[in-house]
Amino acid sequence: MPTSTMGLGVTATPTSVTTPTVAPPRLTSTPTAIITTTTTPSVTSTSSPSATPTSTPVLPPGGEVAYVLGLASTIRTYGVDPSTGTLTSLGDTPVPAAAGMPVALALTPSASFAYVVASVDPNVNGDVVTFSIDPATGSLTLISGVTLTGQGPSAIAVDPTGRHLYVANATGSSVSAYSIDPATGGLSSIPGSPFNTLTAAALAIDPSGSFAYVVNSGSNTVTAFAIESSGALRPLGAASPTGSAPQAVIVDPAGRFVYVANGGSGGSISAFSIDRGTGALIPIVGSPFFTGNAPQVLAATSGTEFLYAATSPEDEVRGYNIVTGSGALVPISGSPPSTGHLPTAIALDALDRFAYVANEADGTISIYAINSTSGVLTRRPDVAAPTAPVAITIATLGSAAD
Repeated sequence: MPTSTMGLGVTATPTSVTTPTVAPPRLTSTPTAIITTTTTPSVTSTSSPSATPTSTPVLPPGGEVAYVLGLASTIRTYGVDPSTGTLTSLGDTPVPAAAGMPVALALTPSASFAYVVASVDPNVNGDVVTFSIDPATGSLTLISGVTLTGQGPSAIAVDPTGRHLYVANATGSSVSAYSIDPATGGLSSIPGSPFNTLTAAALAIDPSGSFAYVVNSGSNTVTAFAIESSGALRPLGAASPTGSAPQAVIVDPAGRFVYVANGGSGGSISAFSIDRGTGALIPIVGSPFFTGNAPQVLAATSGTEFLYAATSPEDEVRGYNIVTGSGALVPISGSPPSTGHLPTAIALDALDRFAYVANEADGTISIYAINSTSGVLTRRPDVAAPTAPVAITIATLGSAAD
């Protein structure tokens, strides 16, 4: 299942990841710049130890790290070069094999804890595995024990306060909700959990932590929930129709729009504005916006200027301008840059300088420089990823506590 890991989307985006100190200029029309596609770069080899090394270097305060989850039960930690966007492997951390196949990854906003949801079989209950994060090195330490979740978990998100965690259960047609202990990272089930929905494929939480949006692949809909102070979910009326086979959802970092990636019927992106008073979704004029292929995952820049969709089987990244005010999508002119084979996750760095795409089939991370004025992507050399990467999250170390 593709996973969006950008702060408030593919998963909920941690505050430290999505709130930059500099935002690129806002656009209201299609730029004349062209997305340039370079020749597919060679993969830059990085070290791949079997476990996080004890000599992991101390990163500078405010340094960024990337975490990439692979289906072979491995999380690889990378240091992010702030000038070039290059990823340098800092080591691998195993996910306990007994938890099953890992499918999604989320961090608390302070980058204090990481959570992996895994499942042995889609027809049985899954597990949430918890790790603590070293604030100096970014290294992960397994916290003993696992937390049971629903059947066939498909996505995971932490709310912007760092107090609540949510798991979408596709087979169980529900969302499991947990309170997070800020001292230990431990999880406890929220009364009323799990909360019913329809074939939950993915979920996203708005930046205020007031609303959650769950896409339902079986019914081609998105369900809106209000998040109560306890973390409980309250449905906000009937689900809204999307395109065919919705599989990813994000809320833009300003909390004004919801975008859903639809993998069926030629591929499209459904777009909604959010009623800030009620959380209800209102279809944007022109939606769905057809992509001509199947978008797998989505990410938006922090100033809500640009949206990027990684697609398959074309294996490319399509860029869009987000029209100021309306939230409509206008394609950035030119040929989209290629990715590796079968892109399954996408993330942007905190200052929207670089985009990263995890490619499941060839085990690489594609890296792109983002033009802050036009949104144009220029591909940089790829780096090696853990086997079959399915999730990527970028975090800033040394941020405020949850």
